[in-house]
Amino acid sequence: YAKLPLDLKVKQDQTTFLYDRDSNLLTTFDAGVDRKSISIDKMPIVLREAVIAAEDEDFYTHSGVDMVAIVRAAWANLTGGEIEEGGSTITQQYVRNVYPEVGTERTVERKIKEALLAIKLERELPKNKILERYLNTIYLGNGAYGVEAASKTYFRLRANDLNLVRSALLAGIISSPESFDPVDHPVDAKIRRDYVLERMAQLGFITEAEAQEAMRKRIKVHQPAKGYEREPAAYFIDWTRRYLQDEFHGRTFTGGFRVDGTLDPQWQNAAQNAIESNLSLEPGTPAAAL
Repeated sequence: YAKLPLDLKVKQDQTTFLYDRDSNLLTTFDAGVDRKSISIDKMPIVLREAVIAAEDEDFYTHSGVDMVAIVRAAWANLTGGEIEEGGSTITQQYVRNVYPEVGTERTVERKIKEALLAIKLERELPKNKILERYLNTIYLGNGAYGVEAASKTYFRLRANDLNLVRSALLAGIISSPESFDPVDHPVDAKIRRDYVLERMAQLGFITEAEAQEAMRKRIKVHQPAKGYEREPAAYFIDWTRRYLQDEFHGRTFTGGFRVDGTLDPQWQNAAQNAIESNLSLEPGTPAAAL
């Protein structure tokens, strides 16, 4: 524990590069939005409460560690089961997202290192400062990092202007940005949002009546801009982005990965030329998929 380094300066984000099979650069992945950090005073209380209700109801009382999750990981390791990530505290999640030396392997050793760093961080920083850092770095889907970026991406608003319904929606995305993407999966996003509202009512952050009224609201978000949609091999790029997000979540846009793709540029060009030379854009022309 004493020898574990704790750098309080957050590591700078690095762009990820995607190449084809001939090592030609296809595109880059970065957040593509304003990553400006904001102080916790500019984060609405209702947003903070929504995140705590969704991710860590004991945030203000624990020492940074969920002992139940650690014991569960150790038991899974002993019995050959799969170590789950669920149950990590906000502090543990922050440590896992920010410190690359923690790693992403689902092993009991990694869990212990994550827990020790979380305890160490709790002794260095006050709770609100940890929560502020967490909310400024957490990945919320569609290349958006932090609540300020996510608020602009989905609502065209500053985080300071978020209401209860929008705060609950963002809080619901945290656990699985790909599964609860409100753009691509609005039904699942609403189910998760309503769960967050229920938890907020159970914890006394809002009344049951307020929760029920908020649940009646539809999901309304803007379509995020994607700069690569007009690039060659756009479908391949989009599929790869989704795969990386499913595997690495937010690190897709900050991890500085080199991704060696499988796409063969000559085959891709030949395929596109074959379709374009045989099918026109006139009305009634059959659609083509390859």
